[in-house]
Amino acid sequence: MSELILKDNIETLKSFQNDAASYREHYDQLKKKYAGMYIAINKHKVLSEKDINKLLKRLQISKNKNLTFVVKYISKQDVYPTT
Repeated sequence: MSELILKDNIETLKSFQNDAASYREHYDQLKKKYAGMYIAINKHKVLSEKDINKLLKRLQISKNKNLTFVVKYISKQDVYPTT
Protein backbone atom coordinates (compact mmCIF):
# COMPACT_ATOMS: atom_id res chain seq x y z
CA MET A 1 0.00 0.00 0.00
CA SER A 2 2.76 2.48 0.87
CA GLU A 3 4.44 1.72 -2.46
CA LEU A 4 1.28 2.84 -4.30
CA ILE A 5 1.13 6.07 -2.33
CA LEU A 6 4.81 6.75 -3.03
CA LYS A 7 4.31 5.99 -6.73
CA ASP A 8 1.31 8.37 -6.86
CA ASN A 9 3.31 11.11 -5.13
CA ILE A 10 6.22 10.69 -7.54
CA GLU A 11 3.87 10.81 -10.54
CA THR A 12 2.20 13.95 -9.13
CA LEU A 13 5.59 15.60 -8.64
CA LYS A 14 6.69 14.69 -12.17
CA SER A 15 3.45 16.10 -13.59
CA PHE A 16 3.94 19.33 -11.63
CA GLN A 17 7.55 19.61 -12.80
CA ASN A 18 6.48 19.08 -16.42
CA ASP A 19 3.82 21.78 -16.13
CA ALA A 20 6.27 24.22 -14.50
CA ALA A 21 8.75 23.57 -17.31
CA SER A 22 6.00 24.06 -19.88
CA TYR A 23 5.12 27.40 -18.24
CA ARG A 24 8.72 28.57 -18.52
CA GLU A 25 9.11 27.29 -22.07
CA HIS A 26 5.89 28.88 -23.35
CA TYR A 27 5.93 32.04 -21.22
CA ASP A 28 6.02 34.44 -24.20
CA GLN A 29 2.97 32.76 -25.80
CA LEU A 30 1.14 32.66 -22.47
CA LYS A 31 1.88 36.35 -21.88
CA LYS A 32 0.41 37.31 -25.27
CA LYS A 33 -2.80 35.42 -24.58
CA TYR A 34 -3.22 35.77 -20.80
CA ALA A 35 -1.58 39.09 -19.81
CA GLY A 36 -3.26 40.48 -16.70
CA MET A 37 -4.78 37.12 -15.78
CA TYR A 38 -4.19 34.25 -13.39
CA ILE A 39 -3.64 30.87 -15.00
CA ALA A 40 -3.64 27.29 -13.80
CA ILE A 41 -1.82 24.65 -15.82
CA ASN A 42 -2.22 20.88 -15.68
CA LYS A 43 -0.95 18.55 -18.40
CA HIS A 44 -0.56 21.47 -20.83
CA LYS A 45 -4.19 22.56 -20.34
CA VAL A 46 -4.66 26.15 -19.20
CA LEU A 47 -7.53 27.61 -17.19
CA SER A 48 -7.60 31.40 -16.82
CA GLU A 49 -9.43 34.09 -14.87
CA LYS A 50 -8.83 37.74 -14.09
CA ASP A 51 -9.74 37.09 -10.45
CA ILE A 52 -7.67 34.60 -8.45
CA ASN A 53 -10.64 33.65 -6.27
CA LYS A 54 -12.70 32.74 -9.33
CA LEU A 55 -9.85 30.61 -10.65
CA LEU A 56 -9.41 28.85 -7.33
CA LYS A 57 -13.14 28.21 -7.14
CA ARG A 58 -13.06 26.70 -10.64
CA LEU A 59 -10.22 24.43 -9.56
CA GLN A 60 -12.12 23.35 -6.45
CA ILE A 61 -15.27 22.42 -8.36
CA SER A 62 -13.52 20.94 -11.37
CA LYS A 63 -13.68 17.26 -12.12
CA ASN A 64 -9.91 17.25 -11.61
CA LYS A 65 -9.99 17.49 -7.82
CA ASN A 66 -7.00 15.22 -7.33
CA LEU A 67 -4.74 17.00 -9.81
CA THR A 68 -1.93 19.40 -9.09
CA PHE A 69 -1.92 22.72 -10.90
CA VAL A 70 0.81 25.29 -11.51
CA VAL A 71 -0.89 28.61 -10.69
CA LYS A 72 0.70 31.85 -11.90
CA TYR A 73 -0.17 35.49 -12.52
CA ILE A 74 0.81 36.71 -15.99
CA SER A 75 1.81 40.35 -15.63
CA LYS A 76 1.10 42.89 -18.35
CA GLN A 77 4.48 44.44 -17.54
CA ASP A 78 7.83 42.91 -18.40
CA VAL A 79 8.98 41.23 -15.22
CA TYR A 80 12.54 40.78 -16.41
CA PRO A 81 13.55 43.78 -18.53
CA THR A 82 16.15 43.01 -21.19
CA THR A 83 18.02 46.33 -20.79
